[in-house]
Amino acid sequence: MRLIQSINEELGEEGHNPQLITGSFNSQWGKLRKQLDKLVEASAPVVAYVTETEPAVEEQLSSEARQLLLEASKDDNGMIIYIRNLGEKSLSTNGMNITSDNSARAVAIWKSALEDLIDFNLIADTGYQGEVFAVTREGYRVADLIEARNS
Repeated sequence: MRLIQSINEELGEEGHNPQLITGSFNSQWGKLRKQLDKLVEASAPVVAYVTETEPAVEEQLSSEARQLLLEASKDDNGMIIYIRNLGEKSLSTNGMNITSDNSARAVAIWKSALEDLIDFNLIADTGYQGEVFAVTREGYRVADLIEARNS
């Protein structure tokens, strides 16, 4: 009640009749008190102990995904190009072809690296066929962390 009275006093001439405020408060306080009690009861403190923490994003990435992100972050346009032509697949960024080995195993590893970067929102598809990707703000942040750890 003191808070309401204090606010009303600060309003000066625009404030309401103090007796009216007191009467309204007294008539409504019971309902408000019950609602507040329900809120307090519903939001009882949750006691939980953290036993495990999820590793940082950069720690969850494969070495290939980290390498791809680092190279893409050094590219002038922050772009990764993934081209699929007649059975051959090419992944390039920063002026270099990342997938020099076109074996099914190597392609699977690099495609997985690309998918990891997408899943963690470190790169975003800028085309419509899943061939052109750009490093996101989060991607640059993570690349900087990886670079710092490698130094």
